[in-house]
Amino acid sequence: MDGDMAAAASQWATDSNSAVYIQLIGGETESSVLKALAGDLDREDDDDDDEDGADVIQFHPAFTYPIYGEHERVFGYKGLRLKLSYAAG
Repeated sequence: MDGDMAAAASQWATDSNSAVYIQLIGGETESSVLKALAGDLDREDDDDDDEDGADVIQFHPAFTYPIYGEHERVFGYKGLRLKLSYAAG
């Protein structure tokens, strides 16, 4: 019984380091930055240039324990993905 509950609970837990994406965007024009901000999270390139000249760097943080605790787990979500985008330009 306890094993079944633990297995069911683990489906609702996500490693916070892999769930969080940080995206840094820089560009020559405001429109290129806005277009890159509207880009798809599924683009998993570590370093990419948008066709309009925006520089996009996307990565997972090395650690998230200051936010999510020592175990770096987020509970209550399946397939959680958090995208933090920072833009300059």
